[in-house]
Formats: sequence, structure tokens, C-alpha cells
Amino acid sequence: MAVALDDLGDADAALQCVRTTTTAARAAECCIGMPRDITGGMADFTDHRDVDKLIGLGPSNHGTSLDGIVFLRKSFPPLGPAVYSTIEALLPAAIQQTIGSELVKETYAGGDTRPGVTYSTLVTQYDEVDTPYTNQFLSGPGVTNVLLQDGCPDYYADHLGINYSERAWRFVLNALDPEHPNPVPCLPDGFLFPGLN
Repeated sequence: MAVALDDLGDADAALQCVRTTTTAARAAECCIGMPRDITGGMADFTDHRDVDKLIGLGPSNHGTSLDGIVFLRKSFPPLGPAVYSTIEALLPAAIQQTIGSELVKETYAGGDTRPGVTYSTLVTQYDEVDTPYTNQFLSGPGVTNVLLQDGCPDYYADHLGINYSERAWRFVLNALDPEHPNPVPCLPDGFLFPGLN
């Protein structure tokens, strides 16, 4: 996993490529697992007028506890700091997305949203990576937060399963074309294994 801020240049280049190829004035971004820190961070670190929709599946918007690993650092010396340091060395972007990180603080210092951009977050309460799952929700104008279990109690997809979830992707299609939304039925999904219940 690359360092989160290093991804901004690549993401901006891809965005400009899409806009040039399609001649679209603005583009929609749909990101899996990446927070608004990166997707919306582009609205902060590039010209947010290039983006009109940001859609996040399982985003770590307001920071993740990494399923509690963040708290090990202070709770269980010397084991906690050793585990934390190992993760930081191997997965620096994971640490950048943790609760209270400099990246999270910088990104949200101006609030969750930017003018002229609509935001959709698709969240599963069974997310074991971006914890607590409620940190994934955004607040502000133009925000739609979807808890995938709402109206579908047999939906058990986790952080990875959401990527393959027909239910989640139907919400993505509605976010991309809000003028023509289609009802999203309850499509139960199993934990870790999409399509299996």
C-alpha cells in the first residue's frame, strides 16, 4: 500500500485523463476503501471544480482504529508500540488513515464537504478494517450516507465483501445517475464470501 498523499498525484493525473478523453467538464470518483482523505483530498489539494461526485465504498473518512490496533500503542507496552511500528513500516497509508492522524486532521479541518460536490458513502456495519464503521459517515450539504444493512438485515458483507456486493454497486449506480435512480432491493450477502448467505 502506497503512502496516502503520494497517491494524490496519480489520482489527479487519472482524473485529468478521464476529463480529456470524455471531454467532460467534471468527473465522478468512486473509490473503494479509500477515505475522503484521498478522494475528497483531491478536492482539497487539487481543484475541486474538476469533481462533481465522490462515492466511497467502506471509506475510512474520519479515521479508523484499525480494529483497535491504534489503541494498542498506548495500552499494552511494549507489545503495542511494536505492533504499531511494524504496521507503520509495512503499511504507512494504513497508519495515515487512523483516528487522529495528521492526514485526517488536515483533511477535515475545513469540514466534511466542499461546495458543488455530492458525496455518497456506502457502509457496512460488519466492516472490520475501518472501525468504528460510524466514522465512515460524512455530514454536510450534498451528503448521502447509506448503511447497507438498513432495510436488509441479512446483508453481512464486510470491508472486502462490499467490493463485490451487487447491493452496494446498485447504490453506486444511483449515485452516478441521481436523476434516474432505481430501487435497490435487499440482496443478502455473506460475510467474506459475496453471494453466499
